[in-house]
Amino acid sequence: MKTYYGITRISQLFEMIEDVCEAMKSENENIEATKELMICTAAQETKLGTLMDKSDYRYGTGIMQIDPIGITDILRRGNKWIEFCKRKYDIHFDKLQHRELETSALLCVIASRIRYKVVPQPIPNTTEGLWEYYKRYYNSYLGAATKEEYMKNREWALGLYKKWKAGENI
Repeated sequence: MKTYYGITRISQLFEMIEDVCEAMKSENENIEATKELMICTAAQETKLGTLMDKSDYRYGTGIMQIDPIGITDILRRGNKWIEFCKRKYDIHFDKLQHRELETSALLCVIASRIRYKVVPQPIPNTTEGLWEYYKRYYNSYLGAATKEEYMKNREWALGLYKKWKAGENI
């Protein structure tokens, strides 16, 4: 399967999501729900990096399709996590150029995780709750994602993730 955004296989994306979620885990966080949310976000936005979005840079870019407003939100509300990422990953969000997200899957996964980190409500533990959370805080009600499409992408992506976790070649 052809991949984009700086990954050569989907398993790299799963590794990045697991590593970033573990590194940025908060006390009392359901880490499995967080990983599912991140996987489903990538599945919905770029089919886990197998769909190249050729949209204008005014909109989302990269494997998680972060838009310029998302970066602005991170800079405005993500101080704690910006500092964490500076220490842990040597990423300087204050110097970040939006186009950099297109070729760095890790940078995009980290930015996406911070986008969810700054949401004051905790990540839900149900499929329905995760869909609503994604739609409200990531895609927005103005975004094109539909529940039916999200659920289909979720099933596909989590099926691959489970195979990968079981050691199968995906």
